[in-house]
Amino acid sequence: EIRKKRPTVGSRLKTSRSMEGLGVNLDAKSSLREVIGTKLGLKYLKRFSASEHSDENVRFLEEAHAFHQSSIQKIQEIMLQARSIYDRYINTTGERPVNLSSGAFNAVQNSFLNGGNVEEMLSNLERCEKEVQYMVERDTFKRFKQDIAWDKCTRMAAISKLVALDEVPLDVEVQGAVMTSHANAQGRNVFVKVHLVSNGKTETQKTSACNASKCAWFQILRFKSAPLKNASLIFELGTGVIMCRTIGKAVLPLHKFQESGSLSEVFHLEFTKDKDGKVKLGCQLDVAISYCQEILDQIRNQNKEIVSGANKEENKQQHMEKIEEDSKIK
Repeated sequence: EIRKKRPTVGSRLKTSRSMEGLGVNLDAKSSLREVIGTKLGLKYLKRFSASEHSDENVRFLEEAHAFHQSSIQKIQEIMLQARSIYDRYINTTGERPVNLSSGAFNAVQNSFLNGGNVEEMLSNLERCEKEVQYMVERDTFKRFKQDIAWDKCTRMAAISKLVALDEVPLDVEVQGAVMTSHANAQGRNVFVKVHLVSNGKTETQKTSACNASKCAWFQILRFKSAPLKNASLIFELGTGVIMCRTIGKAVLPLHKFQESGSLSEVFHLEFTKDKDGKVKLGCQLDVAISYCQEILDQIRNQNKEIVSGANKEENKQQHMEKIEEDSKIK
């Protein structure tokens, strides 16, 4: 018997046009430069430093780093940007002046007041940047890595690639329900139907039946291709074996799970009797939504390949530069 090869997870996924720069791995060894160099790292570091009322240091590093990256622009543009940083963070009358040594402050102040050349301004601003970076590394950055904000940042960085996917396989675990008023289901067996609704299409799965007095299913329903945007999960609480009857409904928009920034999230849903969701049934359902393990493994392996390829390319470049230097010496 010839068995057909099952399609891989990757062949079933529909991805956005560009996933470049997503799925960044941040860990305890990540330097301040590496964290600031990622959008997520910078976002969470600024949020954390703002909570300690010291965000001017991180914001200065952000803008100073961006300034040096843009040094290839026209001289006038460089001068304007440099002046903006100086007026905001270095000038004593600025909005958020940073702490600098007298030597660094006097040097950069003289280069601006005396109309120094661009190279001199760049050099003095870089000196200020190194001083502030040293201070942030020893103070704010250490506390940031010990705070819950760092845990959230690393989790989001690890799964940020999932945010770029249009559709992903999801596990929906229907856990249990609490009946506060279950006259309509008294002494009966109840079940839960789960409908994945998106773009006019509906995929439906159903749990097994259990007695209404217990309401404990703990059953996982897998949806192989679930859109995270413009899609909803509709839960129907039903009763009856032959003549099935819906006694309550609950709706969960999938963007709420995506915005939670977690690999798995538990939601507490209230069943309602009417379509408008105004008349409560008196039943709360616990549902756990999570990404399938196989898609997480796939993205993890892709990240390893990307990092490995980048390291090989960097080693190759260094080798070529060394050969070129040796040839010049000869």
